[in-house]
Amino acid sequence: MVTDILHRETVTFTVPGRPVMGPDGEPVPTANTVSLTGCNIQPVVAMGDDTYLGQVTQERWRLNSPNGVHLTDLGVTPDSIVSWRGQTLSISGVIGEWYPGDRMLAHSEIYLVKGGG
Repeated sequence: MVTDILHRETVTFTVPGRPVMGPDGEPVPTANTVSLTGCNIQPVVAMGDDTYLGQVTQERWRLNSPNGVHLTDLGVTPDSIVSWRGQTLSISGVIGEWYPGDRMLAHSEIYLVKGGG
């Protein structure tokens, strides 16, 4: 039996829901949480930007879902917040869904950034 040492991370997605009316008539935000075990998270090259204040660097990671799991099927959206190893991260860009013909490597792929997407 082969053990997959890459797909062993657990992440929690906080998915924003529709606001509901509060007792004072103002909308109150709601959210659902989805935990997922078996993810692969790898660092990618930091994204830099030169501004008049200096070089700004943003940490980035690539998350691959477990084989056969698509994040959009779990309700995850690009504006979801990701919690991983005590960090709060944002999804940068779109959720890539892979549907290969053999169905063996079907999965999702997203990029995560610290501090906003």
